Amino acid sequence: MQDINSNINGDRTDQQQQHHHQGNLFVNDLMDQMTHKFQNMSKSILDRIDGMGDRIESLEQSIDGLMETQGIERIDSSPSSTTQGIEEESSSN
Repeated sequence: MQDINSNINGDRTDQQQQHHHQGNLFVNDLMDQMTHKFQNMSKSILDRIDGMGDRIESLEQSIDGLMETQGIERIDSSPSSTTQGIEEESSSN
């Protein structure tokens, strides 16, 4: 009778190890899939940001060209100069 019980317990242990191993494989596969998707999304986002930067530069060049054509002087667009320009306009009024 003890041999039967030890055989049943041995089968359970083997089954538990198989389930544990299958669970590990599933989790590893899922992590690999998530990593791959995250890398693809990161690349996509960075590509879009680069594209937006290129379009902004192109837009700035177009605006500069139009301003030059109209004889308008470009004002520095840094925050301090913008604030200073607003203050100068306020004080002149």
